[in-house]
Amino acid sequence: MPKIYVHDFSFDYIELENRTSNNDFFCGVRVYFNFSSDDPGEGWDKLEYFSVSVATPYGLASYLMRCIDKGLYPNNFFFQNLLVVKNGNEDEIMKSIKLELQSIHGKTENELILKAMRKFAWESENIPEVYEKLFK
Repeated sequence: MPKIYVHDFSFDYIELENRTSNNDFFCGVRVYFNFSSDDPGEGWDKLEYFSVSVATPYGLASYLMRCIDKGLYPNNFFFQNLLVVKNGNEDEIMKSIKLELQSIHGKTENELILKAMRKFAWESENIPEVYEKLFK
């Protein structure tokens, strides 16, 4: 039975203005994965990724207000693919994400990706010909 294996992470922190605390943050996290437990070595180009936004509650609020004030988001919008955490401990964040992704069960790789997309953005979800293959 196929399984998602997480192999690496990258964090992209957004500079926040008007933070209530130095511990507040907002970042994007890429989670590099494949369907093999073998170490891919230097082969990051062979790995796909999911992404998720990660923030503390006040970090999220600061980020969203800045985006709304700058016109990046309208006054009403949906915000998906979000993990809210109490603190910015990267090890804890990676552990939480890894447990979540590697706990997904499915009969096919496509089914695993579709289930993961409930919480994470998939790098190929906006490519129609790739996305359509998930349903075959």
